[in-house]
Amino acid sequence: MPALIICVYYDRPQIVRGALESLRRQTSRDWHLSFIDDGSPNPGEPIVREILSEHLDRITFYRCEDTKEQKLAQGGSRHGAFMNQAMAEAKVAPSDPVLVLCDDDALVETCVGNVVNWYQRNPGQVWSYGHVIPYDPSKGPPPWGAKTPRIWLNKTGTIAPACQVDSSQVTFRLEKIREIGYPSPMTSALDAAVFTEFHRRHGGCPFTGFTQQFKGVFNDQLGSRPIERRYSPNVK
Repeated sequence: MPALIICVYYDRPQIVRGALESLRRQTSRDWHLSFIDDGSPNPGEPIVREILSEHLDRITFYRCEDTKEQKLAQGGSRHGAFMNQAMAEAKVAPSDPVLVLCDDDALVETCVGNVVNWYQRNPGQVWSYGHVIPYDPSKGPPPWGAKTPRIWLNKTGTIAPACQVDSSQVTFRLEKIREIGYPSPMTSALDAAVFTEFHRRHGGCPFTGFTQQFKGVFNDQLGSRPIERRYSPNVK
């Protein structure tokens, strides 16, 4: 039971190195990476090939070529469509777990192994979430820049996750999240829309009990940039 990891990247070539380094350091090799570059002026594929050079046989690359003007015209990014394509073409089984890794986050070294084991031990569960540790990715890969965990990032019971946990904390069975799919173009309610529908279909999201990732918390997380530097007013 390998895990499908979908990494979404947009023009943060230094920060994404922390995410990729954390994947390289996983104690479990049971993963396949779908790397989605959202039309970045500084492409991410060369960075992936550098850091994960020993694992290229388990990586699939996707690149959205929309210009800034196209994104503004269509109301956002189409990276949700590429996430759906990655899930449709996934090199894992339908019952295997899916984890979305944002380019400013990073995985705890035991994350993949723990996620895979959790789903093996809980065959009836279709989604779950774990703890995160806030960190500053501008200071380099974890553990540099780690901060004291904040309570809002560390729930401990069954929840409806929309607006309660970070989106990358949640993992899904491939066959179940593929049924719902990600909206495209992307809106500021992308994850909340998915979580709300998933909760309606499958009930509360259970807590795994382990720490899963380092959550990037730093100055200028896209939302604080001038409006002309964003895709559109409705996109974070």
